[in-house]
Amino acid sequence: MKKLLFLFIPLVSFGQIIKSETYGEIDIRLLDDKYVTVKVKYGMFEFTTSKYKEVYFSGNVRKKKWNVYDEGELIALTDKADVLNFFAKYNFELSSSSTEVGAGVIVGNVVATSSNDFLIFLNNN
Repeated sequence: MKKLLFLFIPLVSFGQIIKSETYGEIDIRLLDDKYVTVKVKYGMFEFTTSKYKEVYFSGNVRKKKWNVYDEGELIALTDKADVLNFFAKYNFELSSSSTEVGAGVIVGNVVATSSNDFLIFLNNN
């Protein structure tokens, strides 16, 4: 019976995981970088460190598109407040934020511009 118990322990995950097709599971508590960046782009969030580039997590309402786990539970990060709260919970501090505005396109009588918000977190782990 003890052997069976040891087989199941490594399979249970209670981490703060972002799943990526490219990198697999990324536990944010184990990152070595002092700073990490989250880019807000068209309802998606792009997570970047020196090791992990362009790791997306979705704010989509459909659960099958979610790829972030918090204490073993699959969660949706749907807006910047969710992202800020998630990283703050695991000892990351917002270091700076900025907005990059792209070129405008005239649609009818309205100028439509694209913009990206950047959130830079200090890793206090």
